[in-house]
Amino acid sequence: MPKKKMAYWDIELNGKPFNEIKRFVSSISVEYEINKLTQASIQIESVSFLENYFSMNQKLTIKMGWDGLGLIDMFEGEIEKNPEGNASDFLSYTIPLLDSSVSMARREKNMTFPSNKKSDIIKTIAGANGYDVETNIKDASCIKGMETPIQKYKTDFEFLEECATKWNCLFWVDPSVKKIYFMDSDIAHKQGDVIHASSKFRSMDDQSGEYKLGYKTDYAPNNISNLNWKFGTPRNANPGTNIVNRTGEKGKVVSPEDFVTEFYGKTYKYSPEVVKKMKTDPSFSNKVMEESSTKTIEPSEITKYYVAYPADGESKTNKHLQVSPHHRINAVSLDVDLNIGDPYLRPPRQVKLFCGSLNPRALTSNLPNWLVNSGSEGRLFYLNKVKHELTDGMIKTNLELSL
Repeated sequence: MPKKKMAYWDIELNGKPFNEIKRFVSSISVEYEINKLTQASIQIESVSFLENYFSMNQKLTIKMGWDGLGLIDMFEGEIEKNPEGNASDFLSYTIPLLDSSVSMARREKNMTFPSNKKSDIIKTIAGANGYDVETNIKDASCIKGMETPIQKYKTDFEFLEECATKWNCLFWVDPSVKKIYFMDSDIAHKQGDVIHASSKFRSMDDQSGEYKLGYKTDYAPNNISNLNWKFGTPRNANPGTNIVNRTGEKGKVVSPEDFVTEFYGKTYKYSPEVVKKMKTDPSFSNKVMEESSTKTIEPSEITKYYVAYPADGESKTNKHLQVSPHHRINAVSLDVDLNIGDPYLRPPRQVKLFCGSLNPRALTSNLPNWLVNSGSEGRLFYLNKVKHELTDGMIKTNLELSL
């Protein structure tokens, strides 16, 4: 493991060093998540409220790293709102921050688009905000005129979120290079690896390919201090209701809306008769989902299991590929704490998880084999969210992964 003994950090206010405030800072956190604005917060402890420093819309820059001469730009943004806090022996309060792309989330717009191609629509949004854009959307067909998205009473960021959801895409913003990445969800994480490999700022331990995680193993660096796994909750289900009980399981029917899908540019859901039978006959449920996911549905076969949704069957996305039912997405998730923080890490990335050893005398450990097989192959997960926290003189990194 690399010898990283001491964390360094710095804060700038409106482009100028902010050294006088550092002695009051108890912690800093920066959170990156796909399809979301990057957020940060600064925890302050002081005898009196520092009135002159933390007013709304002030610009702050946060840097941190393990090398005092090579700090990493973690965040550049502005104060979102007045801080919340408490007062006892001293004042403790949290300064909430949003990154500089928040300008895209400020003003609602009404807008139509001259082009009816998905990539052109995203380029229009990016250009209007002064951002470059990299798109990778397999569906390059023209959207029918009546189905072309209309931005109505939505901010640009809300509209990007809406398009990403409808088109089964992921997007993220890199304010440091003024660029938006918008891609099909099935390639975004792999492309994140490529983008990272070409970046000037990357860890010596993570130069190319998937990010490697090891839990008590000799196949990869042992960089996990804590790992939690859980099964997701289906949409519209009661809290605690699992999507699945093991990896590879198809899942139970919870709500017809979980199975809205598309065929030939129109949206459908399972018919009431099919849903009723699925609830009472698990084998029938598995049969239907298997056919829907592996077989090419002919137009004449659609009504075997499906009815138009909504009733007119008009597609809102014009996506000619079937989208995975919601209950299969993020069915199993991991929450991982690294034993040494990695401030270079950003989502989306592919992550390979390793455990165990071929050496029976090795001091290793095996995780559940339905979660990850022990061995040199590991198992591939997808990194969707990263939180870096500077506290107690250390940089801590937390990851959220999905299968």
